Amino acid sequence: PCAAPNPAELGTAVTVSGTSFGAAQGASTVAFDGIAAVVTAWSDTAITAIAPGDGPVVVTCDGIASNAAAFSAYVAPVIAAVDPAPAEVGTVVTISGTAFGAAQGLSTVTFNGVPATVVSWSDTAVSALVPGDGPVVVTVDGHASNAFAFAAYSSPVIGSVSPASARAGTAVTISGTDFGAAQGASTVTFNGVPATVVSWSDTAIDVTVPCEGPVVVTVGGHASNAFAFAVLPAPAITAVDPDPAEVGTDVTISGTDFGAAQGASTVTFNGVPATVVSWSDTAIVVTVPCDGPVVVTCDGAASNAVAFDSFIRPHVTSLSKDYAIIGETITITGERFGSVPGKVTIAGRLYDAASWSDTQVTFVVPGFAQGYVGVLVDGVVSNGVWSTHAPRVDSISPGWAAVGTDVTIRGVGFGPNGSGWVALAGKPVTVVSWTDTVVVARMPTGATSGYLGVVRGAWATSNGKYLGIMIPATVTSVSATTLTPGQQITVTGTNFGGPQATSQVKIGTAVCPVVTWTNTSITVTVPSFTGAQYLGVYLQGCPSNGILVTRSTASPTVASLSRPWANPGEQVTIYGHGFAGAQGSGFASISGVRATVVSWSDTEVTVIVPAGANAGYAGIFQNGLSSNGACFVPFEPPVISSLSTASAAVGERVTVSGTAFGSSPGVLTLAGTTVAAVSWSDTQIEFDVPAGAVSGYVGVTKSGSTSNGKWLVVK
Repeated sequence: PCAAPNPAELGTAVTVSGTSFGAAQGASTVAFDGIAAVVTAWSDTAITAIAPGDGPVVVTCDGIASNAAAFSAYVAPVIAAVDPAPAEVGTVVTISGTAFGAAQGLSTVTFNGVPATVVSWSDTAVSALVPGDGPVVVTVDGHASNAFAFAAYSSPVIGSVSPASARAGTAVTISGTDFGAAQGASTVTFNGVPATVVSWSDTAIDVTVPCEGPVVVTVGGHASNAFAFAVLPAPAITAVDPDPAEVGTDVTISGTDFGAAQGASTVTFNGVPATVVSWSDTAIVVTVPCDGPVVVTCDGAASNAVAFDSFIRPHVTSLSKDYAIIGETITITGERFGSVPGKVTIAGRLYDAASWSDTQVTFVVPGFAQGYVGVLVDGVVSNGVWSTHAPRVDSISPGWAAVGTDVTIRGVGFGPNGSGWVALAGKPVTVVSWTDTVVVARMPTGATSGYLGVVRGAWATSNGKYLGIMIPATVTSVSATTLTPGQQITVTGTNFGGPQATSQVKIGTAVCPVVTWTNTSITVTVPSFTGAQYLGVYLQGCPSNGILVTRSTASPTVASLSRPWANPGEQVTIYGHGFAGAQGSGFASISGVRATVVSWSDTEVTVIVPAGANAGYAGIFQNGLSSNGACFVPFEPPVISSLSTASAAVGERVTVSGTAFGSSPGVLTLAGTTVAAVSWSDTQIEFDVPAGAVSGYVGVTKSGSTSNGKWLVVK
């Protein structure tokens, strides 16, 4: 016989298969290693019995034993308990039961299919680290135990509190793990005092600080580690410096516990917020808005109140003159001067005022001086505005000059001749003449552009006016000297300057439109001018030498046409010379009718044949002068290609073939005599040879245009 399943669990049913077992059990037996098994079913070929242990299996029928069949029985592991339950992930639990085996070997413990690390193993108890929730299953030699329900949990862990210290009532963030997705019944305490939760997630909790730490998060009754936390004290002011101080100026507030950065903290002067310039834990710089007391408020905690006095300084905004001479009156404009006169300060010295109001003070310049001008009111000095009491330059003429030329300086306070010197870009220049109001100076070799002014005495320097020192351009040649307005010419020379900027080319006083400009070559269009004039380059207003040019008096000349005829609306080019480089006031005419210009150059003008033009002449009119004319027909002229016969008798019909005869009759001639046409179309004319006709050319005339001729012999 053979038994199946094999192996099988002890106490479970197995089927013994074979032959000649008999139809019923009767006194027959089935033994497992000599131990009789309880039979539950019997037939001649199969017996079902409860396995009492290992084999061999022997069936005995009527005292005759069968062969012995090998068989193995096993006992499956059974879990009776898991302790503790529930338990924290990562902690050790003990699984109690039976048939675990004396040693682990290849046996395993799983929690919901996740293998657990085994700490110890015996036949009735297994200790393992919890990887997660159950069910728990012990598998021995491939045989799994019952599945035992089990719940695991993870205690919350605080990793940090940010900031690590803060004032009570401010918000902090607790970072860590296993806080849970939502707060639910979970809590946060500071030294046992519950904190108000602002937001909650599995890894971060925002709370309002109630007091000192330690901080503990409790989730599902499981408390986290205790995390240290310190509460900061309220801010304290020890000094305000300077005191008193001007409104709008900066003072430094010294003290403790202001915090490393301002954040939402404030500084007030008598309740008025002050603008913060800088902030640290022990010093704050603010702009004074008014009197004190001064209070610093950090995270809702107010400091002690410190007394403070402010004042408003008189303020000078401008002087009517920043350069003045002795005896001149200067007006100081500003605010907070008061109604009671104080003093005018000039370079630290006090002077009487000529007039005084809250916004304006006048004084007479006492002598040569320069320095800051201000006012003194009730012992408080205003800001100062710089003023120099010296000569004043009002204008220079011209605003540019070449080396060796003179420049006139006009102004006041120059003093008598010999009172000072003239400076250009800080260097002395030659004085030609000097009066108290006018100085003439000559530009020396090596002079450079800069401010031109008058210096009186050792240091009384006037204001300056900018003077440009120019090296004039030099014109060496012009591509043509007999010119027609509209013509393009090239001016060659040196020192024209890279870009044109404000420079110009002139013929007399007429400015030439510039086409191109480089330092050595300029292309311009000739403007309208008369007679002979000098052409020059004006570099930023400074003129070059001149080249004499003369306006051309020659009429334009037409040499040929691109085609002798064209229909209205078609283009024709007129060739010749003297048309001028640009059209300007010029125009083209066909048979006395002005034509629309398509393009224009000195040697070619392309026009559109105008409607209404008749056969005639095409010509150019430029600068009041007219050209010769070239014959032109504003339509296709008639052309005779053939006659139906080379000879014909009087009365015989002749057919004239060709093109452009027109749809209506024109004039048909034979030997110069008009002949009546019998029929007329654009390509064919018929006529009968008239009496008295003589041999000669046959021709067709249409709209004043006569065709070629074909010879006809009259018999």
